[in-house]
Amino acid sequence: MNLKKIYLFFTLIIFSNFSVFAGTGKLRIEIIGIRSTKGKVLVNLFSTAKGFPTNPKYAYRTAELEIKEGGKAYVEFADLPYGDYAVAVLHDENDNKKMDYNFLGMPKEGYCFSNNYRPTFKNPSFQQAGFFLERPLKTLQLEMIY
Repeated sequence: MNLKKIYLFFTLIIFSNFSVFAGTGKLRIEIIGIRSTKGKVLVNLFSTAKGFPTNPKYAYRTAELEIKEGGKAYVEFADLPYGDYAVAVLHDENDNKKMDYNFLGMPKEGYCFSNNYRPTFKNPSFQQAGFFLERPLKTLQLEMIY
């Protein structure tokens, strides 16, 4: 092989590998275990750690969902660039658009995170709840915590 063919061969390999990361995909989320049909389910999709999980103004995408029979809610986010994401969900039972806490500082409403991360004393970091979207369709099933 001459030098031009070798160069062309390696160039094609490199660019074909990078094309995997240059696409867009769809994220389908099913939220289960919602204890009542009161209020709405608020879903915040973050693409960076800034604001995660408590500040929806920094979310890449948001959705406000109706609760279906059987304590479920669904959302699809389309045309998402491949990359890192994390999801924070709130069952806003009183429809005031924020998490409510009791006198001890414990949540009074349901919540969940991607990776079904179950916090002990503090909210998860973006990395703990994070996942990588790398294909045309990714499905998550998240279970509410009360």
